[in-house]
Amino acid sequence: MGEASGQQPIGVRPALIGVPIPRRNRGFKGGRSITLAMAPMIDIVFLLLMYFLIVGEFLPPEGLFEIDLPKPLDRPAPVSALTLPQPPVRLEVASTGDGPKDYSISMTGPLPRDVTSYDQLFRALDASRGRLLASDQAFIIAPAADTRWEHTLGVFNSVLRAGFERVRFAPPASP
Repeated sequence: MGEASGQQPIGVRPALIGVPIPRRNRGFKGGRSITLAMAPMIDIVFLLLMYFLIVGEFLPPEGLFEIDLPKPLDRPAPVSALTLPQPPVRLEVASTGDGPKDYSISMTGPLPRDVTSYDQLFRALDASRGRLLASDQAFIIAPAADTRWEHTLGVFNSVLRAGFERVRFAPPASP
């Protein structure tokens, strides 16, 4: 019936084999599409990575020092009314140069004042422990304004090696 007259039945579509079906390009005219060129982007990323690896300075991390919190300098009441509390011994440190042995140490208190090295400081403190200095004697380390940290730590380590635990740092003096 409809086939003889060249009309197609309702609901049947003609076969379009080999005929390109146009795609809908939303927002693009002329059938162009955007693509990302990944190879140049990867090249740029690796070039930036190499730049920062070469230019960056990798410093060793700062050392960590085990330091217990200092015990308070306030002493309990003396056992006897005649015994006086000893004031803290003040150790002043100053750097005299850039080398590890360029420093000077001066002291206040009952210790000999002619100490020139960390080892002499340790021996003087160790010898006076129990005689001139109580076992719980307090120390204050006072670095000068331009004192190197290694010199201050050398004095600190000498006091700890001698067996004293009550050590404090005074703020550095202003220049």
